Amino acid sequence: MLGFNFFLNEVGLNPAKVKMVRHKDRRAKRGRSLYDLWKAKHPDFEEYQRIQSKDCFNGATHIASFVVTPQKETMFIGLYSVDGLLAMPPGKHDPITEQDVSSSSYYSLTKTKLLAEYTERIFIDWNVPRVWAQWAKQDKPVVEIRRKRAEPAFPGFIQFRPTTFEALDALPDAWKAALRAARGIYVVVCTKTGRLYVGSASGSDGFWGRWQEYYQTGHGGNEGMKLDPKSEYQVSIVEVAGSSADVPYIVALENRWKNKLRSREFGNLNWPELKDQGLGQELGGATL
Repeated sequence: MLGFNFFLNEVGLNPAKVKMVRHKDRRAKRGRSLYDLWKAKHPDFEEYQRIQSKDCFNGATHIASFVVTPQKETMFIGLYSVDGLLAMPPGKHDPITEQDVSSSSYYSLTKTKLLAEYTERIFIDWNVPRVWAQWAKQDKPVVEIRRKRAEPAFPGFIQFRPTTFEALDALPDAWKAALRAARGIYVVVCTKTGRLYVGSASGSDGFWGRWQEYYQTGHGGNEGMKLDPKSEYQVSIVEVAGSSADVPYIVALENRWKNKLRSREFGNLNWPELKDQGLGQELGGATL
């Protein structure tokens, strides 16, 4: 069976000098798995990889980096050169656990172009799930080489699982296109307090455009979210409006969901509307 060392040998690397690492951290919050961070090209992924509790890359010239996908596959994501140890920046915290890492090792790692054409295409059998790092001389069987980077099919709007605003960029391109094409009602939930915000996406870029406003500003103009900028928020879709729906109709749907979920009274993230609109807002001649 073809092993991963075949590819290391092809680019002139000695497997005895290459450390293979498989990234999966059960402590990660939803939407901030190492796979999510990698797909989003979030700098926290690279930072997480540089911080190690022990001097585990000692003697390695390179690391071969893998992440665990939502399908529990072990996917190759690149080769990094190990350029040595650096002084840990003062007050440094682990980007996943938020724990103090002042006593940990801090590596200088550089992404190389070696095997770049196989990024997200080589999948291996790790076969020792409790061990996250091994020398490459313990060869790993390649279970699949994909012709192209495969994207999971869009699950549908109602089945679309809750995600954080930070994780949106990790979504497949086809999913982003689907979210741009649809308008309707969504709900934002604070994962720390359970507070709700019911909102509507009625612009030309649909759900995607509205959610990007949250991602870029941290609050999307929502006064309730400004109160706690350190909280994490999840967003999900509760209803999709038809293609012929105009803005007043979508706003009417939004108010109906606010009344159903009582987000003005108990959600708190919709709290400014208590003062500005009241609980019995009328729209289009009907009280919702």
